[in-house]
Amino acid sequence: MLFRNSLFIILTFISLHVTAQTHLEGVVVDESFDFPLTGAWVKLISLPDSTKKATYTDDEGSFSFKSVKPGVYALQITSLGYYELNKKVEVSKEPLLLDTLKMQGEDLLLDEINIEGEIPPVTQNGDTSQFNAESFKVNPDANVEDLIKKMPGVVMENGKLKVQGEDVKMIFVDGKPFFGDDPSVVLKNLPADAVSKIQVYDRQSEQAQFTGFDDGETSKTINIITKPDMRNGKFGRVYGGYGTDSRYKAGGNINAFNGDQRISVIGQTNNINIQNFSSEDLEGIGGEGGNRRRGRRRQGAGSDISDFQIGTQDGIAQTSALGINYSDKWGKKTEVTGSYFFNRSNIVTDHRLNRSYVLSDSIQRYRENSLSLTRNIDHRLNFRIEHKIDSMNSFLILPRVTLHQNDGNSELNGENRLNGIMLNETGNIFNTDLMGYNLANDILYKRRFSKEGRTLSMNLHTGYNRNHGENFLNAGNIFYHNGLIADTIDQYAELITNGANISATTAYTEPLGKNGQLKLDHRFTWQDNISDRRTFQYSLPEMGYTVIDTALSNIFNSNYVSQRVGGGYRYQKDKLRFNIKLRYEWAQLNGEREFPNPGTFTRNFSNLLPSAMLRYDFSKTKNLRVFYRTYTRVPNVEQLQNVIHNNNPLKLYSGNADLVQEYRNRIFVRYSASQPEKGANFFTYVSGTFINNFISNSTYIAGQDTMLAEGILLQRGAQLTRPVNLDGYYSLHSFSSYSFPVKVIKSNLGLNFRAGHTRRPGLINNLLNYSYNNNFGLGFTLGSNISQNLDFTIASNTNFNFVENTLRSDLNTSFISQSTQFSFNWIFWKGLVCRTTINHQLYSGLAEGFNQSFFLWNMSIGKKIFNNQRGEVTLSVYDLLGQNNNIQRVVTEAYVEDVMTNVLQRYIMLNFTYNLRSFKSMAQQLPEEN
Repeated sequence: MLFRNSLFIILTFISLHVTAQTHLEGVVVDESFDFPLTGAWVKLISLPDSTKKATYTDDEGSFSFKSVKPGVYALQITSLGYYELNKKVEVSKEPLLLDTLKMQGEDLLLDEINIEGEIPPVTQNGDTSQFNAESFKVNPDANVEDLIKKMPGVVMENGKLKVQGEDVKMIFVDGKPFFGDDPSVVLKNLPADAVSKIQVYDRQSEQAQFTGFDDGETSKTINIITKPDMRNGKFGRVYGGYGTDSRYKAGGNINAFNGDQRISVIGQTNNINIQNFSSEDLEGIGGEGGNRRRGRRRQGAGSDISDFQIGTQDGIAQTSALGINYSDKWGKKTEVTGSYFFNRSNIVTDHRLNRSYVLSDSIQRYRENSLSLTRNIDHRLNFRIEHKIDSMNSFLILPRVTLHQNDGNSELNGENRLNGIMLNETGNIFNTDLMGYNLANDILYKRRFSKEGRTLSMNLHTGYNRNHGENFLNAGNIFYHNGLIADTIDQYAELITNGANISATTAYTEPLGKNGQLKLDHRFTWQDNISDRRTFQYSLPEMGYTVIDTALSNIFNSNYVSQRVGGGYRYQKDKLRFNIKLRYEWAQLNGEREFPNPGTFTRNFSNLLPSAMLRYDFSKTKNLRVFYRTYTRVPNVEQLQNVIHNNNPLKLYSGNADLVQEYRNRIFVRYSASQPEKGANFFTYVSGTFINNFISNSTYIAGQDTMLAEGILLQRGAQLTRPVNLDGYYSLHSFSSYSFPVKVIKSNLGLNFRAGHTRRPGLINNLLNYSYNNNFGLGFTLGSNISQNLDFTIASNTNFNFVENTLRSDLNTSFISQSTQFSFNWIFWKGLVCRTTINHQLYSGLAEGFNQSFFLWNMSIGKKIFNNQRGEVTLSVYDLLGQNNNIQRVVTEAYVEDVMTNVLQRYIMLNFTYNLRSFKSMAQQLPEEN
């Protein structure tokens, strides 16, 4: 009924009278070289009353004016370094597409040029920060990652790129997707000398971009604008190396750019732990209790849906990978971008773990040593097809396919001690063989009417996934109480998970007055998931796994249906822009356990979901943005399926069929300011998240032997973790950065400050515990801007963490982590090259044996070869001091944990690199005369 009523309202609005207005579009290019001009100022002046409209050209040199009344106009275009262009245009009732507008460059002789200033390194245009690549000097062979790390507010943290305190989710090249949504591929394979500008902004969803209503579903995005003379030709690099301990690497990339058509191929093979390209940049492999940490848990040791998801892992990897990216315009109306990835890796992981539980009356510690070997094969294919039917109608298609295979084996030894006394220990061997695929597609239809602000958009999303596999567990357990009790496990499990989902969203906008806009939308969602886990014990008489274990077997189906309908109002005038929205959501969650004990449940949810956004531009370079949003999150099938996972007999996990959906509130405040004339830039934000019915964990540690409802004996000292809904979760985070040039040493200095406070509720032996994690950090980056031949960067980030628990204040802890890096690159006499990187890592306040202070020192010396110095031979030493380590601290509502994982240590390698550059000359790029 809700869907039918909202559809009726939308159709009613569509049938309203459309005023006699149209729109005008055009493209501005350089007259000599036919390159699109970005940022040209375009004014449309009505004759004879001289009323004006104005806009800028985008990255493709395009501009458009909406709601243009029929009549005669003067078109005026200005751009720095070009003569002003004036053109008289006559607009009728039909949309007007102008011929390409060519601007003539000003003819200034070199001795007439008087440079009185420098290009500002950072400019702010609304929500977009733009960095000028020429203001950040890097060596000639640098890639985009080397360039972008010099920019203010940019840090690499645990292998992830962070900009302005947030993870970068997507990177575009000239406004187009490049190798899907894996940022690391672009950073490592695009040369820095191809870059003109780098833009950083919060990318909205496709539908939000079209309607103009910010729905809060944004992702931190980087757009790399290439130099015009790099858009026609071939460039790339090939490399290879061999070293001690049979270490090797080989690979390269080639990019063939020919205007709109761009083809890129990348590939690599190595055994020095270069794991990218990742399959989906997933958050990680699910651990016990639903606590997910990238690369933390031994591969192949799980038995839930996350077993089928493979991401970058800790350990030492041998990897082979291939990627292909393609983009082009098919005719004047269709743009196509697509990419394919293949990744194969073998990963050896050896880690030590030390965990302290927050118990009310005792101290229990868990120690674990494990060794695992994982083999992953992944394929990923995605496309983006955008087609303009006409000036008013277009559609976007986004198909995606992922195939993955994972098999592995691991050996684990773990023990629990209570107040220093041994409780129990386990030793087990675990083997897995898993396969799966994911299919997804989005179709977005967009309709723009003649009346400015009137739009209709409809999005249909479909998805299907199937994962299947098996695992074997052999475990020997010893329990030290009431005498010594030994127990063995020999079991086999079949794992199958299937899922399908459909969502359809319709949005209609209608202008209200000169400055307002109304939006009505409706969304229907359907999800269906089934998880089939059957465990069989080994039968000695039958010499096989023939006895089904009903306590460890379960077939569970979850079905979720929701309808959301609502509306909003947007106002925009001069410096002020805001919108408010209110939606009503009805949802139903159905669960059915088919085996071993059939049962069903149905839960209905009704929620009001308000949201609001305000943006105020104090000037072109200063703005404030405030955003508030509410949304719900439904528990997944893994969290609902109440079946015991016993891959570690000392740490059992089970789902919980009593879970309900979360209700989330998020507020975000951001202020940006820049001073282009001084090259200074300031950025700060504060964000907060508050969650009702937060899906946390209930951890029960048996004080004595306890029989669980599933018929499994939980021995004294062992634990069972289940997800539960708890109120009281909130988190607050802030980040600030300030950057400015230090002209005395020709460098750029960036300062940053971060702080956070999180309260996470959890149950421990049925007692409520609040874990408070307070942290703040300081950092700086000093990047040289001297020349391409002499380049250095000094960066340091220090984080202070304070952990408090309401159950046991005596277990409160504090720790410090600090990362400092110095990198130096010097090209000197006759092409000799000297490079060195020194990283210092400090960990203080961790468990005994985990506190560390060590240096990772890499250095190399080489020689440029060939006439153009595009080749290089280098002798390099990795981890010169042999001190490399990998340590992590994990804080949850139930425990604090320190983990140390194996890493590569010292080796020597001889390397060869060749940079390919082949571009059309300016004369070759001139358009032919008719």
